[in-house]
Amino acid sequence: MILRHMRKGIFSAMFLGLLVMGGVGLVLTDWNGMFRGGITNTDLAVIDGEPLKIAEFDQSVRRVLRAQNMNPAQAYEQGLLSSFLQSEILNRLFIRESSRLGLAVDDKFVAQKIQNLITPFTGEGESPKEALARFLQMQGMSEAGLVAKLRSEISTSLLKTTLVQSSYIPSQLAQDIQKFKNEERTVETVFLTNASLPAPKTPDDESLKTYYETISSQYIIPETRSATIALLDPKGLLDGVEVSDAEIKTAYEEAIESYKLPEQRVLDQAVLSSESQAKTVVEKAKTGSDLESAVKSATGNTKAYSGKSSFQKDGLMKEISEPVFAAKSGDVVGPIQTPLGWHVLLVKEITPESTQPLEKVSDQIRKDLMQNKSSEQVYALTSQIEDRLAGGEGLESLAKEYKLTLISVPSFRKDSKNIPSLKPLASSEEAIINSAFITPQGETSGLNDLQDGRLYTLRTDNVTPEKIKDFKDVRSEILERWTREERAKANLAQVQTFVEDLNAGKIKLEKISAGTPKGPVTSKISRSKEPPKTLSEDAYRRFLSTNAEEYAFAVSADGITIGRVTSIKLGEASSEDKALSATKDGLLADLKQDNLVTYMESLQNKYKVKINESLLKRAYGQAGTEAE
Repeated sequence: MILRHMRKGIFSAMFLGLLVMGGVGLVLTDWNGMFRGGITNTDLAVIDGEPLKIAEFDQSVRRVLRAQNMNPAQAYEQGLLSSFLQSEILNRLFIRESSRLGLAVDDKFVAQKIQNLITPFTGEGESPKEALARFLQMQGMSEAGLVAKLRSEISTSLLKTTLVQSSYIPSQLAQDIQKFKNEERTVETVFLTNASLPAPKTPDDESLKTYYETISSQYIIPETRSATIALLDPKGLLDGVEVSDAEIKTAYEEAIESYKLPEQRVLDQAVLSSESQAKTVVEKAKTGSDLESAVKSATGNTKAYSGKSSFQKDGLMKEISEPVFAAKSGDVVGPIQTPLGWHVLLVKEITPESTQPLEKVSDQIRKDLMQNKSSEQVYALTSQIEDRLAGGEGLESLAKEYKLTLISVPSFRKDSKNIPSLKPLASSEEAIINSAFITPQGETSGLNDLQDGRLYTLRTDNVTPEKIKDFKDVRSEILERWTREERAKANLAQVQTFVEDLNAGKIKLEKISAGTPKGPVTSKISRSKEPPKTLSEDAYRRFLSTNAEEYAFAVSADGITIGRVTSIKLGEASSEDKALSATKDGLLADLKQDNLVTYMESLQNKYKVKINESLLKRAYGQAGTEAE
């Protein structure tokens, strides 16, 4: 009953989170999210002493999954999160190794990468600085964070490129393999159907029953269940919730720190390509010129002028933020070098740190308090219902008292899909079925959450255990199957004798084909072409690996192909052949991948890595989904 034990803690923690988020103008709406029980700062992995926090990992995961229209729980069930975690760990190992090797990244290269990133986001008449600011806002990153991220990515890419560039495939090897692929074979075959053999003598019922017992597991009627579902919709509880002005004031005072707005500065900025130009701009700006005019005077145009923007201290690169926030209004700061160039800044306005007044945030606090009170009511209500269910009270009486919606679900299997009565709950159908199959007959499950915020409990009304079909009900089917198998056995025995005699020169293939609708069939086969219609897939593969003039056979579902390779023509591989080029590219790609994998394995052995698998399961797996 994880849901019940955790629900109260969720609600108490949720309120604080709502207030804190609301203080900066955001509303935490996903209060049924995954981080429960204070695990947001727990180490998911430790890579050579460096922790990877679960909250940091979750942020990256959700950014990726959002684009795939997939939630983390689904990704976990499919094994995608484990793969994602491994990729993240390997990426950090590469960063660590590239740093150890001293792979330096030129500042100009970083600046060019940033330029390439923001170009598609640059609107008409918009400066590079404005485009960059908008790009950073969309990504939820600071300028310093972006530079650090790109520097790591570039150094890692350099290391990987160095590894794969050392891979080499000799042209002769590629040619030999392509010749092998282009080899052409001529085969002569006869197909002997199982059905062409006389039907074996019908066995007595006792023998047929004995045969049935050996395959009876294939004739199981799966277990079926029926259930009654009770739905609780807590949304209506919010309508009756009231919050007083005194409660709003108390909440505001308790969370006053979250309503503080940091100091803001409006900066006029220019980014020059050289230090000498930047110094000229500084001199002119200090003598009274506005920054834009100073830039034009120093460079002949205004391309380096970025315009005015408002910043908090943590929104600037460290080398810029410290001197800028130490300056007074009207001061010229610079030149300062960063990966983007030489910066000159003019402090235009200073907005001191302040606290948002109560009247400005009271509406949001009221909403948050109402949500919290509603959540507490849901907890109290669900606790009452679960207690009464545990006491043996029936769903019908609870449904009447608490206005629950009852849904009857007739006979269904564990692998059932699209059950008509569950159509209104289609998104949770699988979870509901699983719940029914772990709840004993006559008993009621605990309350569980649905994706839309509603809750449900179910009673398993009836269980029909799985059973094996009675022999008398499937006798004709069993006899037909036995006959097919006996014919196939007889066909295989005679073909084995035929192959021995053919290879010994005692008989000819024409003699074997006398009893078939067609005589020997001649076909052309090659590894570079699809199997001909005259041969089954099994026969095609078999005769690609047999020696010339050697008789062999291949078994398929309805018969056996027997024959030989009559000729083998060596393939050609011209240097102009596109297929040869593709073969070489494929071999090289495989070799590069092998080299990369080998190096990754060496890094994992070199640097100590610890993964908290139980935390991954707790956050995203079954244990976490029970509480959602």
